[in-house]
Formats: sequence, structure tokens, C-alpha cells
Amino acid sequence: MSPHQSFSVDIPTDVFFGALTALVAIGMGAIAATVIVQFVATWQASAREKMVNRYALRLNLMVAEGMRPALEHQLAMRTRGGLLGAMAALGVIVAIFLPWSSAPMNLGLASSIISVGSALMLTQLGTIIGGALARRAAPTTETVARLHLVGLAELVAPVERRMAAVAAALAVGLPTLLLVIITLPGADAPEAIARSAPPLAIVGLGAGSLYLALPRIARRLVSRRALLGDAGALAWSDALAAQSLRDLHWLVATVGGLVGFTALQALGVAFPTGAEAATMVWINLIGYLGFIGLLLVIVIVLARSPERHVQRTLWPEFAIVAK
Repeated sequence: MSPHQSFSVDIPTDVFFGALTALVAIGMGAIAATVIVQFVATWQASAREKMVNRYALRLNLMVAEGMRPALEHQLAMRTRGGLLGAMAALGVIVAIFLPWSSAPMNLGLASSIISVGSALMLTQLGTIIGGALARRAAPTTETVARLHLVGLAELVAPVERRMAAVAAALAVGLPTLLLVIITLPGADAPEAIARSAPPLAIVGLGAGSLYLALPRIARRLVSRRALLGDAGALAWSDALAAQSLRDLHWLVATVGGLVGFTALQALGVAFPTGAEAATMVWINLIGYLGFIGLLLVIVIVLARSPERHVQRTLWPEFAIVAK
């Protein structure tokens, strides 16, 4: 064959989409199998012990031996709830992106954001429900009362609270601006953008509402202790409540950030007709800036060790590694 000759392979459309559907089905099956294995492991003594040890090191909180059974049960129930929520979220994602459906749900650019938000929300909701079902008395008759009120500032690190606040503001403001722009006289937004704007605005309002509800959620979580007992049990109750609140902050940050990022890219339609080059520059620029911003957030958050905020602010005497 001459080096200048080339060949091409013509793959029928039905074969291509059939293979794609098979790959999606295999991937979903692998995820479901992994979730089931993790779910079964929550009844195994060795897995439960490793779970407590790993969690204690991550939060830098000591665990009294007498408190281990209750804490193992609490963490196992939270894990089971989260895994059941993940399975439900998998069903939502399949329903949204059902490739073999004759009339799939079409929400434009908002489809992926709604699927991600649903997955995170259902997983976190399952974790909270599992933790609520696991509330029980620790094996001790000594109960320590709280001497002062604990709020959101003591439970969640400032970097995570600021992250959620910025994401909530972007999630509410940018889709609203997008809606205003595409409804202006003379606006000629593409159909995909026009279809995406209302769902983006609704999801953004949901993220903003959840952010505003976080102080109230914090008060309710703290008022219902996960573990009854001595000061160590109270410290772990605060740590478990803080973990739920941190997850909710990350939910707001992830969904709100995605909504704001997508709406900001969609604002490229505001350029006058015929300015396709400017539109592409805008979309690519926002994409690069969004990726850089994501990396910066990850680096900053990891550097601050926000998971140890409760131990640092409320329970320094129970630190595994003193600083």
C-alpha cells in the first residue's frame, strides 16, 4: 500500500449506538456491583473496624474502646444509607440519559447538571436518613450536657462555607441573568440554550435555598445527638453532624458551581448575530477559567484540612495528633 493511500471504516449507526448502549450498561452494572459489595461489607466486623479507624484518623478524633460498638453502628448505618441513595441516584441518571428510549428527557445543557445534583442529593439524603435511624445510646450511663450553643461556624470550616456561599450566589444570579438576556426583544438564542435556561434557574434557586437553610439544618442536627454518653461521645456526635453539614456544603458548591459555569458559558449567546468567533472565544475562555478555578478550590481546601475543623475548634483535648 502506498504511504499516501488511506482507508476508512464505515460503522453503521445502529451498530455504533448498540455498542455505546452496551458499554453504558456494562458501566452501570459495574457501579451497581461495587455498591452492593460495599453495602454487604458494612456487616463485616473487620470492615467496620477499619471504617472507624479510617474515619478517626481523618477527623483526628480519639475513639474510646467502650464507644466503638455504637460508633461502628452509626458509621455503618450512614454508609448503608448513602449507598442506597447512590443506587437510587443511578436509576435517576439512567432515566435522564436513557439511550434506548423513544422520547428521552431533553433538558438541554441542564440534563447533566440535574443528573449530578440528583445523584449527590440522593446519596447525601440516604446518609442523613441512615444516621438518623442509627441514633442510639452509647454503652455508658454517663451523659454530658452541652454548656454552650454550637453553630455552623464551629462545625464547618470557613473555606467550605465561603465556597458554598460563592457557588450559591453564582447559581442564583447567572441563570437569572441568562433568562433576562434570552427574553430581551431581538434575542435569538439557540433552541438548546432557550430550553436549558429555565431548568438551570430552578436548580440554581434550589441550591441557593439549600444554602440559606444550612444554619437551621445545623441547629437541628446538633440538637439530636448521634451518640449519648461522655464527652468523647459528644465530640463524635458533633463530628458526625459536621460531616453531614460538610456534605451539604459540597452539594451546594458542586451543583451551584456547575449551574453557574454552564449559565456563564451560555451567556455567549448575548453576542450579536454574526459574532460566532467572539462566542467561541468566550465559551473556551470560560471553560479554561472554570477548570483553573476548580483546581485552585481543590488545592486550597485540601491544604486547610477542613475535616478536622470540629476537633480544632471544639475538642482539642481529643486529638490523636496534637498540634
